[in-house]
Parts: sequence; C-alpha cells; structure tokens
Amino acid sequence: MSAVEEPVIGPSGPAEEGPPAAPRRVLRVALPAGVLALHVALVLFFCPPAAVFSQYPVFTIDHILHYGQAAKVQKAHQGWGKTWAYDPFHLAGTVEGAGLDSDNKGAEAWVIALSWLKVPPARAFNFFLLFIQLALPFAGYGAARLLAFGHRGGTLAALLFVLLWFFDFFLHWCWYCGMYSYATASYLCGLCLALFYRFTGGAAGGTARSPGRGASLGWYVGLLVAMCVTHVVHPYAFFVLVVPLVALYARSFRRLGLLRHVAIAGVVAATVAANLWWLIPTLKLRHHLVVEGSGRYLQTTLSYLITDYLDVLQDAYESGAFGVRTAFRVVVIVAAVAGLWAWRKARDDRFLPFALTLAWLFAFAYLGGYSRWTCYLQPYRHIAPFTLLCAFPAAVFLLEAFRRDQLRALWRAGAGALIVLLALAVPRLGITVLSWFHNHVVFKTRPAPGENVGALRPQPLTGLKQGEPPRYRLQEFPEVWPLILAKVRQECRGRVLVREWMLAEYLSASEVPVLGGFPDRVVQQSVANLFVRHPDGGMPHEDLGPYLERYAVGCLLLSAPTPKLELRTDLFEPVIIAGERRLYRTRREPSYLETGQGRVRQALNQIAVDDAAGDDVVLRFHWMETLRCSPGCEVERASVPGDPVGFIRVRKPPRAFVVHNSYRWPATPRRKP
Repeated sequence: MSAVEEPVIGPSGPAEEGPPAAPRRVLRVALPAGVLALHVALVLFFCPPAAVFSQYPVFTIDHILHYGQAAKVQKAHQGWGKTWAYDPFHLAGTVEGAGLDSDNKGAEAWVIALSWLKVPPARAFNFFLLFIQLALPFAGYGAARLLAFGHRGGTLAALLFVLLWFFDFFLHWCWYCGMYSYATASYLCGLCLALFYRFTGGAAGGTARSPGRGASLGWYVGLLVAMCVTHVVHPYAFFVLVVPLVALYARSFRRLGLLRHVAIAGVVAATVAANLWWLIPTLKLRHHLVVEGSGRYLQTTLSYLITDYLDVLQDAYESGAFGVRTAFRVVVIVAAVAGLWAWRKARDDRFLPFALTLAWLFAFAYLGGYSRWTCYLQPYRHIAPFTLLCAFPAAVFLLEAFRRDQLRALWRAGAGALIVLLALAVPRLGITVLSWFHNHVVFKTRPAPGENVGALRPQPLTGLKQGEPPRYRLQEFPEVWPLILAKVRQECRGRVLVREWMLAEYLSASEVPVLGGFPDRVVQQSVANLFVRHPDGGMPHEDLGPYLERYAVGCLLLSAPTPKLELRTDLFEPVIIAGERRLYRTRREPSYLETGQGRVRQALNQIAVDDAAGDDVVLRFHWMETLRCSPGCEVERASVPGDPVGFIRVRKPPRAFVVHNSYRWPATPRRKP
C-alpha cells in the first residue's frame, strides 16, 4: 500500500466494530444533543438571563467600555452614515470609533445591524454576547467535519471546545473580563483554517488529493465569509492564521490552477476590504494614538510555562486575574501531541498546518514577552487560540484511545498503572470544575478556639480565609447607576471628574461630559484624565486648581477613599455622600470658554455656541483636524501647556456658531497636531 493510501489513525480511520445499527443511530443523535445541552446549561449559568436580557448592558469589567463604544458608533452611523465620531462628552473631546476600539468592530457592526430592527443598543450588545457564546460548539463541529473528522470526531471536538471555553482559566477570563472578541476570533480561526485546508486540496480522508476534487465553490464562499467575519471580530486573527495559511498555500502552490490562485488573492483582498470602514479613519487619525502603556499586560515568559502547568498564579496582570486552572488544557495539549504524532506517522496532510500553527502560537505566547516589539501585542493572549486549536489533533488521539478494543488492551497491559493515573488526574480535573462553581460548594466550618464568630471562614476550595472571590459570571447592571446618572445631571455643571473608570464610561455613553474612564486609552486626549498619571488623585498641590479650571471641571465623583482630593476643601465642597459614593462640587464655577463669552451646548459631533462675544473664542474642547465652523467662521488649533492636542479657537466669531465634525480631511494631513 502506498504512503498516501495508508489508513489514518483517528476520526477518519477505518471503522471499528460497533453496536447494532439501531442503537448506533440513537447515539448519533444523542451524543451531539448531549454536548449541546451541556453547553446551553453552562451558558445559562455563566451568562444569567437576568443580565443578558436586561434593558441595560452587561456590566462586567471591560463590557461597559465596549458597550459605550458600540452605542456611540451606532449613533454616528444613524446620524451621519459614519462609523466614527468626535465625542465632546469624553476627555474634553476625543475620537470615538477609530483606534482604541479596533477589537470591538464585530459588536459595533452587530449593534448597527440590529438598530435597523429598532433594537436598542444595550439589548443589541447583550444579544451579541449571547450569540457568540451559543455559536461556539457549532464552530468546533463544523471545522472538525471540514477536516474530515466524521460525525463522532466533530462531536468530540465540539465537546472539547465547550470544556475549554468554560473551564480553562484564561479562555474563561477572556470572555468574562471583556476580551470576548478575541475569544470569539480564537474559535473562528479554526473554521478559517479548516476551510482553507479544504479549498487548497485537503482530502476527505486526510491524504493529499488534487485541488479540483478537494475544493468547491461552497468552501470558497465559506472561506471568504469566515475570513472577513473573523478579522472584523478581531484583527489579531491575522497573527493566528498567517503561518498556517501561508504554509498551506506554499505546499499546494504548484497544484493550484490559475483560477484558484486568483481566488485566494480575492480572499486576501476581501478580508482587507471588509475592514477598511474602520482602518481608513484609524490610519488617518493615527497621530492621536500613543503606544506607551498599551503593552503592559499579558507579557509572559518561559517561567509561566511551569507555573501554568502547576496551577500557580505568578502575576494576574500577565496571565489573567483568575486562579490558574489548566487541567483541561494540559490534557488536551498532551492528547494533541499524540494526535500530531499519529498524523505524522501516517503522512497525513493535516499534520503540517496544525504542527506549524501550534508551535507558532505556543512560542508567541511564552517567548513574545522578551521582545519590545511583540510585547505590545500582549503575547499571552495567543494561548487562547492555541488551546482551542489543540482540540482538533486531540480529538484524533482521544477517539482512537477510547475505542473499546484499545481500552481493553490498555487495561490488560497495566491496570494498576491506569488506576494510579486516574486517581491522580480525577482530583485535579474535579477541582478545576468545582472552582468555577465555588459559591455552590459549601462545607460547614467551625471557628477555631478563641476566634471571632464573625471572622472569615476558610474557602473550601483553597483553604484561605478571604472574602468571597468573583463568581466569574456576567454581572447584572448595577441598579444604583441610573440613580447616580440622574443626580449628576441634576447637580453638576461643566465636566465630571470620575475615579471609578467603569462608571465614567457609562456616564460618557449617557452624554454626561466626563473626565475619567478606561485608564489605558491609547489616545493623546487621555492627558485630560487626572487619574491616568495620578491613580490615587495625588496631583501636585499647586497644579490641581489650574487643572480643574483648564478642563472645566464642575464636579468630582468618587467611589473609593481618595483623601488627596477629598481633603482639598479649598477646591471642593460636598454635595451628597451616600454609602461608598461621594459627589463634590468645585467651588469655582466651571466654564467651557478659555477666552471670549457665550453659552455652550454639546452633542455628538458638534459644539454649539450662542451669544458669542469677543475678538476670538477659545473653547476648552480638544481640537481635531476634521472640525469645521459655520456659518462663516474657521477653526484653529489653540496651544495648551501640557496638552499635546490643544483646544479649539474661533477668530471673530459670529453671534451664534457651531463647530462640527465635517468628516473632511485637510488637503495635507498633519502627522502631529
């Protein structure tokens, strides 16, 4: 038998003796139904309907940031047909929809699409989160079938996807904390890889065939759509797919006809074109972006390989804030190595793309932190697609290993060793699963002799005496936030300086002028946020007063003790103190005008001034090159000490004028404002 005709170990290998036909048909339906039922149950637990079907957006960590981005982009599209805007409500005027939110374009496109059906942005955003959760096993099953795994292999791959998605600590952290777009792109990359494999001549049985027999128009259309969608969901999909797709293309280069070469070029062109709607404004406004600080997270090194394996947390900023739980990942990696070895021995054409992809992503995750160039890409995030893509070769090995004849042979060869291994593995897998349901794991504990009855009890899963850790479930929107919004609108004039960044993002999305928000916004306008450089509010004593005046601060909103600001009674007076949150008003009346006079009104993409007076008016809003003035006036940039962007100047203004975002670029774009 020739090399290309050898039977392949795994899902596409020779059929083994099985149960009678009728029970087999029942299992064919029951097994995937069971996987789907398990997945839906876990989705409903970790994404509670009370949070997802609320009239308010899901609250958890970065979700509130991404909701605000999507809501503003949807409003810009509805009003101007654009997907970016000048937002005067945030950071004294900043760009929204071009730069920071490149990882949120899938959600923004979804919210825009559902707005045509009159779905409010908050509900549309929550539906996106639910949809990407529910789609996971279908992506795993579909990719496995394209890779010729058969029905059982596809079902097993889908099950591994589900177990990793919920029980691997980093994958769970990704979608829980707000990196849901990257987690989604991670499982979509498997579908892209499988479609490209088939289109370039991947065989139905795992051995090389001519592209004329192994490709089809349906696969090409699917590849085109999958590549466009995946890269819109998250552009870092490029770094996941570039190595295997180039390898597959190089391997099949001589066998591909001219038409297929052109078709592959069309996929590349279409993928780039599908992202131009946000790439073009981002590139034109790139001088407003800064990279300093953008790479401070997920920069793991080789030592994390050891601590990950041992379930030891080194640094929450580098590998995620959960306690490390990698039992399922370790099992899948070991099985994947065995599956790759089986493919290599059988000269299976699936070996090359998966071996290269997994080696590339593994090296990127644990070595990328050593380079100052790759560290800005947050290397450890690439362990997410690595883990999910391991599920495919792992399914090859596991399906073969769990055949009845193989299990019998293993038991006869070493029953004692097998029992010992199971005894060691079951507790680690069990504690991994239970750790995600810790609030339901209850054991009675008695206080130690002489211990305060009200003292913290040891956590049953860790033994540590600590407050209850997070539940790792998407959280409902805080009921108090709409009340805070109403109070701020009632009491405050000018801008509100907010220390709690998630609350600041919500207020900004609700059209309250805010200084605050996500501390790692990579835009020059972040200089207006005091808490970026002084997280505890400790701005030098002599600088705080001029800062409040320069940025027209009218209120201070705190939700954590901030004595370096609260003790400045010469600058702030209390308005209301309720529980954790305290609202202060500045003693000096804020003004949006640095020079001149007038009454200022602001809305997305525009600043209106009524009753203007003076030779020139300088507005305390950040300048941007697409801003124009009407009627019969012009916008200039006014330099501001310590602010690299500058404010807006209008010389010899009319009695009433509007500064608006024209979406027109200067004839010669300026690289620096």
